[in-house]
Amino acid sequence: MKKGFSVVEVLIAMGFFLALVIPYIAMFITSAKDVRRIGNMNVAILFAQEAIEACKGYPYELLDSDDAGSHDKALFLEEAFKSGERKSVIIGERDEDEDDLQHDFYWHKATVNGIEYTRDVDIAKVDTKADKNGDPINLKLKLIKVNVSWEMDKRTLVYTASAVVRGK
Repeated sequence: MKKGFSVVEVLIAMGFFLALVIPYIAMFITSAKDVRRIGNMNVAILFAQEAIEACKGYPYELLDSDDAGSHDKALFLEEAFKSGERKSVIIGERDEDEDDLQHDFYWHKATVNGIEYTRDVDIAKVDTKADKNGDPINLKLKLIKVNVSWEMDKRTLVYTASAVVRGK
């Protein structure tokens, strides 16, 4: 009698082995996609938070053109976010060693690790109720809403963050 395994026994053993191994392979593939998706979400959160922090540090009167008055519309932060162009504005006191203008860059589109992110910033005056006489109460509040979108696996994903800033 010959010692060894028949073809049928080998095929059955391979079937059991594959039945155990394939779910683990699928789990690793799914985990890798999830890690990539979460990494992209973290980048979007960073970009949204960056825009909100920029708005908090910008002069309230120059956040959006709702209160434009005699100011050049190009100086407003909301316009800078829409165009993605470099804008200049005098902020605070100027030291003798510094240039007259501080330069800030507010991008609309950016590419990280081959993925293009689009950041849309909307700054709007918060409507307030009227007082007893029917006059509007001006609390000097502005709502900052940031949408960061990107394409992944032929789907458009969007992260939204918002904050309220108050003027003095």
